[in-house]
Amino acid sequence: MVFSQIQDKEPNILVYIYSEDINSNLKDVISKTISNELGIAGFNVISIENNTKLSTLMETAEWMGAFFIIEGIYSIKENIVSFDFNCYSVWDREILISVSNKNRLSLSTDQYIEDALAEIIPVIQDNLYIVEQIILAAEEELELVEEEVIVSEPEIRMEYIPDQREMDQQALALNSIEVEDFEVLNNDLEVQKETPVRKSPGPFTIMAGIAPFITTGDATKYFTSGIDLSLFVGYQLIHSLGYLTLGAVAVVDYYKAEGILISSENILISAGPELRVGMDFNDIIGMFLRISSGGTLFMIDANNAGFRSMVIPYISIGFGAQYYFLENFGISIISNYNIYIENSTMISGFLPSIGISFRF
Repeated sequence: MVFSQIQDKEPNILVYIYSEDINSNLKDVISKTISNELGIAGFNVISIENNTKLSTLMETAEWMGAFFIIEGIYSIKENIVSFDFNCYSVWDREILISVSNKNRLSLSTDQYIEDALAEIIPVIQDNLYIVEQIILAAEEELELVEEEVIVSEPEIRMEYIPDQREMDQQALALNSIEVEDFEVLNNDLEVQKETPVRKSPGPFTIMAGIAPFITTGDATKYFTSGIDLSLFVGYQLIHSLGYLTLGAVAVVDYYKAEGILISSENILISAGPELRVGMDFNDIIGMFLRISSGGTLFMIDANNAGFRSMVIPYISIGFGAQYYFLENFGISIISNYNIYIENSTMISGFLPSIGISFRF
């Protein structure tokens, strides 16, 4: 391209990052991430450091031979960083695409910036045909000017027009002054391109699990074997490093009992609200405490005489961990302790559960 700094690359893109918050480290991360991503896509980047109006940016872009402007505006409030990226076309001064994102400030912040650029770069590439037409028109006009100078009378004054090499050298010199300070002061925020891109998860969680029923107390005298199936649906009320989730749980327990005189099959169907308090690390690994309580339909079939049923209360507490190996899909491990309060006896036990988690 004629207007690029290096002939085998696409036209220049002017990048401007602005925020009312004073956070030079984060600004450097944004600038460096954008420069790297545009460089990989084959573009030259011209960075503007000083606070500048959009109209001035347009004039600067025309002078530097930049055909696109990416304006990045960010703000930080209570450890939540908000991004607004706007991409403009210089030739008609219109906005091509606007991308917004909001997430918790963490080591993965640069990944959200890359995700935004993944939407912007294809739009820029789609508009390169217009750039080519503008460049061809400029070259034809330059040829006409040269022909006119040749055939004109000697008395006509010739206005000096800088050649493309001089324009490229001027733009390259300005760009090198702006880019040389891109090194991030805080190494903890250094861009890591090998980490998979993850979007900020949604507030809803669905978790299903299976566990053996390991009884404690009096139930161990006649309890033989049991299995537990559970389903949890929750909504995250507070989403930060620590979170609070309110939801509902449904549990089905089946076990056999062998006494001296009778044997029985037993089914416990429980449902009730559940509260979870936990911590997330990079939206990938999390730990939490849980508690739930509600009603249980206790069904018993003694000596194959048919099922009899009653409703009893239950309470369940536990500690769990989860790991999301995909953006919204992962596994969970929970150690629960359940207590079912029946008139004649109390059924209690541990339920070491393993399951799957889905969030959206």
